[in-house]
Amino acid sequence: MTKQEEDLGFDPNQLRLDEEIAKMEKEKQRLTNELKSLNTHGFFARLDRDRTGYYFPTINSKKDKGDFIIVTNFIMTPLSVVSENGTPLVYIHNGLVKPEIIEIPSKRLKNLTSFKTFMFERGPYFFDGTQKHFDAILNSMPLLAKIKDPS
Repeated sequence: MTKQEEDLGFDPNQLRLDEEIAKMEKEKQRLTNELKSLNTHGFFARLDRDRTGYYFPTINSKKDKGDFIIVTNFIMTPLSVVSENGTPLVYIHNGLVKPEIIEIPSKRLKNLTSFKTFMFERGPYFFDGTQKHFDAILNSMPLLAKIKDPS
């Protein structure tokens, strides 16, 4: 520590501690949000570089054990606007490449196979889940669920 830092009462150890506390608070908020989503929807989304995706409890998992499978390498956020032709716009991010806004034609939301093909054609977006996972993700997004099953 320099004399000037000492005179100003600057403590580099305190700065490092403050940074660690800020990181821990951010991590606590992320975990709180994931737990809330898990309790509400039965899964959670995570945006974290190569760990980005939708996470579901494994079949043999107990809530307190915390075993999860990741069924995608991306997350989606439907936007409240649609394209000029009425197609829903979705913000998509896989944590590694630049996020983008894409149009997902409603026919691509009708079944998992069609959706998987569409996403693979768009870029490095993979869906390794089941129809049940697909339905749960769409049902958590009222805008997309309504387009998939209009009633």
